[in-house]
Amino acid sequence: MNIKEFRQHLGLGLETHTSVKKSIKEKIKLCLVHNESESYSGSRKFLPIDKLDFILSLATIKALIREEYPEITDQQLSDKIGCYVARRRILGILLYMHPEHLKLLDGFNSEKVTDDDMPLTQTSSIHETRFRTRGGKENRTMLCKWEDNDITLLYQYQPIFFAPFFAIRKNRFCNYTFNEDVRLPWTKYKYKARGGNGTVHQVEIHPSHYKFESDATHNPVQFALKEIPTSEVDAYHQELLALEKAFPQIQKEKHLIKLLLTFRHGHKYYFLFEWADGNLEEYWNRYPETPEHTVERSIWMARQCSGLATAVKRIHGLATWQREQRERSDPSFLAVPGGKEKEWGRHGDIKPSNILWFSSYGKEGSLFVLSDLGLTRYHSSLTRSRVSPTSIDGCTEVYRPPEMDMPGQYICSKYDIWSLGCVFLELCTWWLGGLSSVREFEDQRAPEPGKIIEEPKYFFIPEETHSAQPQLKLVVVEWIKTLRSIAKGDLFAEPMLDLIENSMLVVNKHDRSAIDRVCAEISRIIEQLQKPGISINLCSISTTSNDLADNDSDESGNLGLVHRYENDKNKTTSLMVETLVQHTHRYWDPRSPGREPRLAIANSSNTSSADGELTDSGSDYKEEKLSVPSLHSNIRCIKPPDP
Repeated sequence: MNIKEFRQHLGLGLETHTSVKKSIKEKIKLCLVHNESESYSGSRKFLPIDKLDFILSLATIKALIREEYPEITDQQLSDKIGCYVARRRILGILLYMHPEHLKLLDGFNSEKVTDDDMPLTQTSSIHETRFRTRGGKENRTMLCKWEDNDITLLYQYQPIFFAPFFAIRKNRFCNYTFNEDVRLPWTKYKYKARGGNGTVHQVEIHPSHYKFESDATHNPVQFALKEIPTSEVDAYHQELLALEKAFPQIQKEKHLIKLLLTFRHGHKYYFLFEWADGNLEEYWNRYPETPEHTVERSIWMARQCSGLATAVKRIHGLATWQREQRERSDPSFLAVPGGKEKEWGRHGDIKPSNILWFSSYGKEGSLFVLSDLGLTRYHSSLTRSRVSPTSIDGCTEVYRPPEMDMPGQYICSKYDIWSLGCVFLELCTWWLGGLSSVREFEDQRAPEPGKIIEEPKYFFIPEETHSAQPQLKLVVVEWIKTLRSIAKGDLFAEPMLDLIENSMLVVNKHDRSAIDRVCAEISRIIEQLQKPGISINLCSISTTSNDLADNDSDESGNLGLVHRYENDKNKTTSLMVETLVQHTHRYWDPRSPGREPRLAIANSSNTSSADGELTDSGSDYKEEKLSVPSLHSNIRCIKPPDP
């Protein structure tokens, strides 16, 4: 095609006194996208993958070669195309530096440096000609004849063309490690909240830089990005361990937060989650009136409580598949009191603000999801009940259990039962009286005037006796009594209040129910609500929510297969873990065909389709072990137990 046709192809103005090379640089400049992130200073533009594919398509490469070599034969053209296709990003960098730098591509070809070897890493000074490829290979010759300014521009511009692609898998999660100069493909980056051990931003990822596989949502645009500061690196590893242990994505536990991926960018650590519409407190604020008490909504409420309890059960290690897994490894583990169970967890910070609300979750309608595992701790069977309150690093005062204030007491997983009971009581309060009742209940729990300022917790310790024992606050007892009078005949609230008072808000932790008992009781409530002929008297109708009952949580024992990248501590956390180091061009480019569960790299031979678009050749894929980690990622595969 002539220059006029070529510029029309790129959507540029009809200027005739120019060249293909200059037109490509012009189009690249027009297609750059600003990285939206407050952590960057100066210009942080990147070229999206879809724009790269369009600008440096097969048609563009043919036009570029024919302009550079007017007398080229068809056979020579075919040979050149293979060289250019394997170096499209390099080609873009060189033309962006200067259109006449196309000639430098021959050096990359002779040194066998392709896009899969990029970006390059300097070994010492800025003008040093020695570099390492992404795979760790050192080269001393390719840049030795380059001008100092060109070497500077090469390293300055290559991040523009290598914004990473994120694979967000349905049954696995990945951890990436990026150098500080890697430009993340955020098109929106908005501060939302700070608390616990991190800061949460709402981000949007450029559509061509991620692929989201999920049955529950429809390719979400927005995500929650949790940033862990460098000073809290231990907190990052602790939360990552908790998310790993809970295995929500493998178990398809809808009500436990699902980690999509993690990454390290320079010295900062990040978690990426789905973006929720709010938390439980915000849900109450959005629907402040007493909800309609239909059978369907009663079942929905009971199932949300069941789902949250099951999520806690997952953390506590009492889920069926976890029991079976331990039993296979040691059939006698249940025979000894205190047994040989390997690890037991505790969430440690259950509260309304840590329960997320998704207004639409696939076919499920609204969904409550337990989140923020930053304080979750796992302990062996020998120590799970011997954790001192003084070793608890952070909790929410309102929902802490009485044993936290008792000297000589130890903390166990029943800590969460108390906190969950508090949340369930507030949920029942909203169900029976709306947001105003939730606020009134909070005010009534507040300390009397003149007392030491404290949070409106649920228990108190009498001051008049030396060996005083904690007691449930009288206002809490009276509040439950009031709710019972309102809830008579309510097949959701009435039995829930029984469960809360008799099994959960029990001051003596030894008499407090374990989470499996709580789950069983809520399951019975759901069974009663599902019996034929059940009808519930209607209360005042104010909410406009269209929430419907969801399906029961999946209790399948099929773990599937998780792919995740090795964390910075470089150590396994499970007997099911094996460590691999692989190199994959999917890190920068999503177009490779899926060969699940193995990740691989394609050889440099690519073919083109008849319509001028680049296609993969279908050539053999191979695994490649690397000795020097650079910008590539370490993959750790977590395998399922034998059936």
